[in-house]
Amino acid sequence: MGNAAAAPGDNAMLERMVEVDIAAQPLTSALFALSKQASIQIVTSPDVVGGQASGGVHGRMKFRDALEQLLHGTRLGFHPAGANTIGIDPAQAGQGAAPSSQPTSPPGETQPTSSSPATPDSSATPADQRMQSLATVEVTGTHIVGAPPASPVITIGQQQALEAGQTNLGDVIRSIPQNFSGGQNPGVHPGGGNSVSNQNISGGSSLNLRGLGQDATLTLLNGRRLSYDGFSQGVDISQIPLSALDRIEIVADGASAIYGSDAVGGVANVILKPDYDGVSTSMRLAQATSGGDFQQQYGVVAGKTWETGGFIATADAENDTDIKKQQRSYTNYLPAPYTLVPSNKAQTALFSGHQALGELAEFKLDALYNHRESNSYSTSSLVGQGLLETEQYTLSPELTFHLPGTWSLSVDGLYGRDRNDVTQRYYALTNGALRSSSSKCYCNTVTGWEVNSEGPLLRLPAGDARVALGTGYRENRFENRSYQPASLQSGQVHSYYGYAEFYLPVVSPDLNVPLVNRLSLSAAVRHERYSNFGSVTTPKLGLIYAPNRDVDVKASWGKSFKTPTLAQEYSRYNATLWDPVDLGGNGYPGTAAVLMASGGNANLKPERATSWTATLGLHPEALPAFQAELSYFHIDYKDRVLQAIPNVTATLTDPAFRQFINFHPTPAQLQDILARAGQNFFNYTNYDYDPNNVFAIVNDLYVNVASQQIHGIDLSGSYRFDWGSDSLTLNGSASRLVSRQKSNDLAPYFDLAGTVFNPPHWRARLGATWERGPLTLSGFYNYFGGVTDTTLTPAVDGDSMQTVDLTGIYHFRDRATLLRDVDLSLSIQNLGNERPPYKTLANRFNLNYDSTNYSAIGRFVSVTVSKKW
Repeated sequence: MGNAAAAPGDNAMLERMVEVDIAAQPLTSALFALSKQASIQIVTSPDVVGGQASGGVHGRMKFRDALEQLLHGTRLGFHPAGANTIGIDPAQAGQGAAPSSQPTSPPGETQPTSSSPATPDSSATPADQRMQSLATVEVTGTHIVGAPPASPVITIGQQQALEAGQTNLGDVIRSIPQNFSGGQNPGVHPGGGNSVSNQNISGGSSLNLRGLGQDATLTLLNGRRLSYDGFSQGVDISQIPLSALDRIEIVADGASAIYGSDAVGGVANVILKPDYDGVSTSMRLAQATSGGDFQQQYGVVAGKTWETGGFIATADAENDTDIKKQQRSYTNYLPAPYTLVPSNKAQTALFSGHQALGELAEFKLDALYNHRESNSYSTSSLVGQGLLETEQYTLSPELTFHLPGTWSLSVDGLYGRDRNDVTQRYYALTNGALRSSSSKCYCNTVTGWEVNSEGPLLRLPAGDARVALGTGYRENRFENRSYQPASLQSGQVHSYYGYAEFYLPVVSPDLNVPLVNRLSLSAAVRHERYSNFGSVTTPKLGLIYAPNRDVDVKASWGKSFKTPTLAQEYSRYNATLWDPVDLGGNGYPGTAAVLMASGGNANLKPERATSWTATLGLHPEALPAFQAELSYFHIDYKDRVLQAIPNVTATLTDPAFRQFINFHPTPAQLQDILARAGQNFFNYTNYDYDPNNVFAIVNDLYVNVASQQIHGIDLSGSYRFDWGSDSLTLNGSASRLVSRQKSNDLAPYFDLAGTVFNPPHWRARLGATWERGPLTLSGFYNYFGGVTDTTLTPAVDGDSMQTVDLTGIYHFRDRATLLRDVDLSLSIQNLGNERPPYKTLANRFNLNYDSTNYSAIGRFVSVTVSKKW
């Protein structure tokens, strides 16, 4: 791009007076809205503008001034690029630019989205539509191009994650106040309450919004699904390299009407950089200052863009040591060996490319591969060693046709495989002799295809009413294979689905309606038919109302669902003979016995939820650098799948469990249970099995019995100060969560949020980022609320945990040495080396802290050097 003086026609274009009304929103859609309102073509690359935000612009002014306001703080410039065309690129001398910091939203902050859809010009040619599509942003939470979702969207760009000292997407999601770090995450130990999911079987990091479980939050890659982990139906988000990230968008609201099963707590969409030019390399070394967790990470990113396409490819290798119990003073009581955080060795490769096929079609392909190995120890009466090897890969092709009138038709496919090989070995505590060993494979395969179309339905005074229609097929296969001893539980489920989504702009600013600056409605419905339980239909409604340019109100209501995990349906069927006294019974004859059936249940139904949110957004025109959102959410979650008897010792005494007990079993019923169990019959009594002594059958299979009620508030905001070449951005987010559950209809509700091994009531994250020239300094304060240990009598309230993180990044601009385009980053997480709040020990083999909420890593220092060649 040259620095030549603008031609007279170019100057006239820049000086043209335009009337603009663009709300605070992602920069990509803001530029597209400006292009539409000024009737001037803006051409750029999503790699340049993606992941950035704009404070909005309103009023009558020169086009140059409007563009500079949108680019303010982004270090981007503009230049005439032809007749009635403006190009956007990184700022250089002689270009229009706004020299300040890139506006950022902190991890966990809700970035207000546009209340004005940026819809493509329906009269443009296919070639023009392709150029315009560079300035069109796909927002998570809707299939309709440019339509603003009625639910809040948390947006985190790659640069924001780097400024926070985060090195993978697992770090990113664990910093979000709306997320719970329990479930499948490194450092989570077995025994985390009654939740079978609170154990790090996969070795990865799964999103767990509102603490509803990693299987109740949907994770997408460029809008498409990934394979489950095979154990708990979670998705390891850390397998996606941060080096390829454009942004991650998270909707913490029910979204099954848009995306189908699992999106009860919400959905996260990891969006990759669509284009990259050049090659860059990086090296990171890191260490916990109290010992352990020494990390080495090496990566390379390569890409190329051309007129009709481009690609990005990455390769990463990481090797992390474990944290042993003796490396933390507060866990030295544990018998050796014992690991607080397991070792981790991972290799990841990613490819994402796109190519135009003439003017009417475009082909895209995403491919991802990840291999991970992990090793951990725990000790009780025996020394337990856990060895984990995980292999994951995903292949997602897509072919999109650009139809007349800005309609599009897409056909995409999906194949994913997730294999988790878990080996457990148990050694004698005294002499180290091997006592037992077992090896299993938790494996899951997903295949599918989808056809969808989107475009304008009719032209209204306030803009285009648009519609998205789609249909598809998906199949999941589950395999739980035991090698020692040999056994196999497997199953599969497939579904056909169809959906429709509508967007209706009712009032726009140019209609000059009193007290209504903007009003839009949205609706979606999805119908799915499953091979195992039949059909389910989920609707969703949304409304956005702005009385003026400073305020908007959003509201959404919808139903969501989650299919049972295949492990819950097809896990091993067991039969166990119990002495009544072990189940809480007294006064029974000495030979009396109870037969209990446990394991998978192929007759499970989907879990169902009804949710609604209301959001107030503030983006005052007189204070364009300020934006804030306050949301209230409510979820009523029914038919949750649990094992019928969560507390076996109360089986015969708790009236709530009577519905699962048959006190007058027939011989045929007893024989049916034994026949189904086969070799998986276990006798825990002191006498041989005699059907005449069995007075009861207990059904402890997985069943749809639990209910949850969840509600709370989310608050976020940011403000940017600029003076000279310096800038300071303040940002913050907080979440208040209240949730309770009952195990079945006859049982009372009990608290989840605020209790041990569940999310705290409060989480918050406050940040500040200062930029001066090539130097960026960031600081973050993190608050983790305390939790009450309800396993004790009386219950004991735990303390909160507060940490501070600091990061500094220096970009070398010297063009004459090897330091050119080198970034040097120093990050300190948990500056004060705060330890997890103390938890009373149940026994000397248990951890004295809640590993689902608090980390044992402590102060963690990392140095990263990257260079673009």
